[in-house]
Amino acid sequence: MGTFKQSTYWTIWADCCNLHKAFFGIQEDDTPAWEQLFQAAEAFGKKYAVTPEKQFAQNLILLVVNEIEQKAKGGIDNATKK
Repeated sequence: MGTFKQSTYWTIWADCCNLHKAFFGIQEDDTPAWEQLFQAAEAFGKKYAVTPEKQFAQNLILLVVNEIEQKAKGGIDNATKK
């Protein structure tokens, strides 16, 4: 096995980070953005569906989407794009 940066785990982290970055700060009533987020999350799931890291990828994407949703609904600290 190579280094961690060459592993599927690293790719999963990077993909989730990019997805979080792309959708961070969307508004609760922005239906097109939510549809794009759900499509991106679905594509992410399909990408890792046949890997041994499938469960890790599923758990991580759910956490990211949940975080985006909580911020959009006015969680403890509202999300704001910078």
